[in-house]
Amino acid sequence: MKIIPTLLIESQLWLHRFFSQYCDKAHVWGFLRFYNNEYDMNYITKDGRTFSATSPTDLVEQLRADSKTESADLTDFMVDMSRRCYIYNGANIRTLSPTLFVADLTAEKFLFLV
Repeated sequence: MKIIPTLLIESQLWLHRFFSQYCDKAHVWGFLRFYNNEYDMNYITKDGRTFSATSPTDLVEQLRADSKTESADLTDFMVDMSRRCYIYNGANIRTLSPTLFVADLTAEKFLFLV
């Protein structure tokens, strides 16, 4: 049972190191609070669409609902969007989980915290 908190702390430290390379401290700690479901986060896309979500999964579900392309499930949507991001500017967006997906979209400047 003590392994789970250790893994959560390690993943938060990893996220902090990852984001500190790309974002200012306010965005790093803001995303960590979002990651821990402490409050809603507001995002804006490159084309000006805004989203308010309670978790990374909620944000990805909203992005999927707003998308013009059809997808069978969230994983299919993330893979398709990741492929388009790679074609658009060579960005590698991970699709292992909604949390990593949102983190990479933010780091690659496809999403911005408001």
